[in-house]
Amino acid sequence: AAAAAGGGGDGRGVSVDAIANASSADVYWSLLRAKVEEGYQQLLPALLQLQLQPYAPSGSYFVVCKLPEWWSSSKHATDDDRGADGGTYTDDVVYCRWLAREGRVGAVPVTPFFTKANAARGARLVRFCFAKNDDTLRLAVERLTALAERAVP
Repeated sequence: AAAAAGGGGDGRGVSVDAIANASSADVYWSLLRAKVEEGYQQLLPALLQLQLQPYAPSGSYFVVCKLPEWWSSSKHATDDDRGADGGTYTDDVVYCRWLAREGRVGAVPVTPFFTKANAARGARLVRFCFAKNDDTLRLAVERLTALAERAVP
């Protein structure tokens, strides 16, 4: 079906070239939607292996995940995870810094999207972008899987 929808015929689903060369706006958006969904489905198993709790997106190329129960700032923060005031950053910020340091994968903390008064609501949430090229997603999945094997109790 992917090849018929403009996929490369190589088993990798919808190709970027097929999207770029779509014959109409309807075909373009249909192929783009399918390509973004492929990215989500490619990333999802690695997120689950890290015991993150993803909230399935609806119309986004980011997936918001609740941090796993086993992860805590008090266990994983380093001296670099202290703010200018000497206090530790919120859990989401520390998790993203830890993920970049230990897993070499980027994620986006959610607290900056909240007011200071409501920041606690986002403190255990992070976002992952899955609108990436196939090679980038494949590398992220490999790195997240390796991190899960080392870090998940």
